[in-house]
Amino acid sequence: MFSYELPFGLAKSLSQIASGKQVELEAADILPEYRDRAAKFLDAFGLKSGAYEIVQNSDHKFELAVGMNRIREGTWVDM
Repeated sequence: MFSYELPFGLAKSLSQIASGKQVELEAADILPEYRDRAAKFLDAFGLKSGAYEIVQNSDHKFELAVGMNRIREGTWVDM
């Protein structure tokens, strides 16, 4: 059994994304302590670009960058 704490508004937005609706998540609208959790969720749904925009964990951000071809000749291209 797993338990996660998320603000209601964020949980609602993620639920809408899971059901296929277009929802814009802005990093500024998400408390920093919840950004990595939301990024993992978006990544799991194949929404790498959205995950990349809000993720704070540098390892996860790097994995997302590699998956989106944002790495060139050893340089991380932050678009």
